[in-house]
Amino acid sequence: MRGNTDEIEISVARRSQVPLTFRPTLYARKILKVLGITQGKFEFTFVDNATLTEMNRAYLEHDYDTDIITFSLGDGDELMGDLYISVEQAQIQARDQGQSLENELKTLMIHGILHLLGYDDQTDAQRKIMFERQSAILELAR
Repeated sequence: MRGNTDEIEISVARRSQVPLTFRPTLYARKILKVLGITQGKFEFTFVDNATLTEMNRAYLEHDYDTDIITFSLGDGDELMGDLYISVEQAQIQARDQGQSLENELKTLMIHGILHLLGYDDQTDAQRKIMFERQSAILELAR
């Protein structure tokens, strides 16, 4: 890794027509800094609902809309992942929660990284822990 043991690679792709009002690469670096993560490879892809719903069916066998799907690609020692975020679903959630689209997208980025770190949200107890951590990171990464 170019002689440096601390290396983070972040790439961002946009496959949604909705414009982003922040720079996801810079925000991802803030999240990782707050978490103390100095190595890893992350790809964030911002998509539309149709794309993410189809991925949800194909890969997770869930037949419903979702806001984010995270695929861990690391081998245990290496933190790597592809994170797909539905901008349209984020718009719906932002409106329902009375917050900005930018804030919701940042929350989803944090959520996906927490999944890569092993956090889960299948039970009420897990969701509570994950959402508390998410909120704390959102505050620290402003």
